Amino acid sequence: MNSCRSAGITAGIKAGERFYCKRIIFTALIAISLLAITEAHAADIEFKGKLSTQAGLGIPNGHNSSNEGEYLLGTVGAEGSVTAYSDASTLYADASLTYDYIVKEENLTFRLKEAWYDYNGGWWTVRAGRQLTAWGAADGIQVADVLCPQDQTSLWSSDYSESRLGIDALRVSLSNNTVTADLYWIPIFTPNELPLKEGNPLKEIIIPSSASMGSTVIPISKVTEDSFEKPDLKLSNGEYATRIKAFLPFADISFYGFYGWDDTPVMKYSIGQSITVTGTYERMTMLGMDASIPIKSVVLRLEGAVFPARAMATSPETQVAEQVKAYMAGKTDFDYFVRRNEIAGLIGLDIMPAGWTITAQYYIDAIMGDIKMLERERYEHEATCSISKSFLRDTLELSLTGIVELNHFSSMINPSAAYSLSDQLSVSLSGNFFFRGPDSENKGKYAAYEDLDCISLKATFSF
Repeated sequence: MNSCRSAGITAGIKAGERFYCKRIIFTALIAISLLAITEAHAADIEFKGKLSTQAGLGIPNGHNSSNEGEYLLGTVGAEGSVTAYSDASTLYADASLTYDYIVKEENLTFRLKEAWYDYNGGWWTVRAGRQLTAWGAADGIQVADVLCPQDQTSLWSSDYSESRLGIDALRVSLSNNTVTADLYWIPIFTPNELPLKEGNPLKEIIIPSSASMGSTVIPISKVTEDSFEKPDLKLSNGEYATRIKAFLPFADISFYGFYGWDDTPVMKYSIGQSITVTGTYERMTMLGMDASIPIKSVVLRLEGAVFPARAMATSPETQVAEQVKAYMAGKTDFDYFVRRNEIAGLIGLDIMPAGWTITAQYYIDAIMGDIKMLERERYEHEATCSISKSFLRDTLELSLTGIVELNHFSSMINPSAAYSLSDQLSVSLSGNFFFRGPDSENKGKYAAYEDLDCISLKATFSF
C-alpha cells in the first residue's frame, strides 16, 4: 500500500514537471512574439513601473497570540509593464519580481502577470495570451468570478482585485452599442496559488502539521504543489467560458457560463504512519449573472451563480472511515469527495453621500442534498460593509472594511490610511483584526485567523 502511494506521488511530481515545462515554453513563445511584433510594428510604446516594500507585525489581541511581535508579512517587489500601440493592434506585458523574507523556501518569485496581443476589428476583437479579466458585480467576494484563479498566499488580501492570476487564453469579443459577447478558450489550466511554502503563516491554518485521531496525534506529511494532481496538458482538457454583457437604459446586466476545472483542489487524506495529503482538480460548471441598477443616488448590485454537481471533499473523519472500508475490501483507493449542487448569491448597495463611498453587501452560499459527510454547513452567509473618503485634495484616503459571517458571528476588520507624498511616492498603514464568535464550541470561520492579527506599513514608488 505504501509503495503504491509512493509510486503515485512520484508519478504526480513527474507529471507536474512536464506540465510546467510546457507552460514555460508557451509563456516564452508569447514573450518572444510580443518582442518581435513590437520591434516590427509598434508606433507608440508606453512604460510603467513601481517599486514597493511592505512589512506586517503581529500585535497583542487579547487571546494569547503565538505570533505577537513577530513579522507575519515582509516583501520587497518590483513590477513593470509595457504597452505598444500600432493601428488596430495592441501589445501588453506586465511582470513582477517579489522577494519574500518571511517564507523559508523559494523566497524570490518571478511572475508574468499578463502578456497578450489584441487586435480590434471594430465590431470584433481578438486577444491572445496571458490575460486578466474580472467577472461579477461583487466587491471583494467571489460569486461568479471564477474565470481567473486567485493568489491565496498572502496574509494581506484586502485588495481582492490584486489577488487574481492571469489565464493563458484566446478571447474573441463581438460587440455593438448595447451588447458585448466574450468567448474564451483556455487550453492551459491555472490553479489557485496556495500558501504551501514553509514559513507562510497561512500554511498552518490550511494544512496543520498534525491531526488528532481520538487520543493519538498523527503527523501530516509535507504538502507541496506537486501533491495535487493537475489535469494533463491536452486539447480535451481545455476550459471554455462566455460572458454576455448588456448596457441597458435601466441597468447593466451580464450572463456568465464556464466549463473547466475547479481552481481549488479536492483534498484527500490517507492514513498510515503519517497523514498524507494529496488531491485532484475536478471538472466544474458554473452558470451565473449579475446586474447593476442605478436608483437615484444608490446603485443596487445583484449577483448569483449555480454550480451543478460540484466536487466537494468529505471530512477527514469520513475519509478515514472510507479508507478502512476500502482496506477491508482489499482495495487501495477510496472515495474522498462527493458531488453536490451549490448556489451562491449576493445583494449589495453603493451609496456616495457628500464625498463618502459606502458599500454594503449580503452573501449566501447554499448546498443541496446530504451534507453530513462534509466539513461545512448547508447555508453559509456573510455581511460586509466598506466606508472610504478622500481628504486633503485627494492625497489622503481613509477606509474601513468589515466582514461578519452570520453562522457563528466571527468577524474581520480592516482599517487603512493611504497618503500620497507626491505623484510617485505613497505610503499606507493598514490593519487586519480577527474576532471569534460567541459560541464556545464553534468560534466561526474568522476565528481560525485570530493569531494573525497584525498591522502593516507599505511604501510604493511609481514611475
